[in-house]
Amino acid sequence: MLLMAVCGLLGIVLLVVLAWALMRWRIHKTPISMPLHSDMLGSASPALNILRQRYAGGEMDAATYEQRRKRLDRPSEWQSTQRT
Repeated sequence: MLLMAVCGLLGIVLLVVLAWALMRWRIHKTPISMPLHSDMLGSASPALNILRQRYAGGEMDAATYEQRRKRLDRPSEWQSTQRT
């Protein structure tokens, strides 16, 4: 009788630990500290992805990130100035 109670308790503890580990894994699997912009919803260009990675890595401040992101959001203006 005592053995059955210990096995039942051990099974419950095992399930709780498994649920905790699964939740912890799911939470840490998603990126946290990236700013959310409308350009993140669709498929972003490789340049925007690199810019986000550099910002997330602390290579630039928020003002520089915003300035470069806005410049990349207007490719037609940037390309027209590069052609002349």
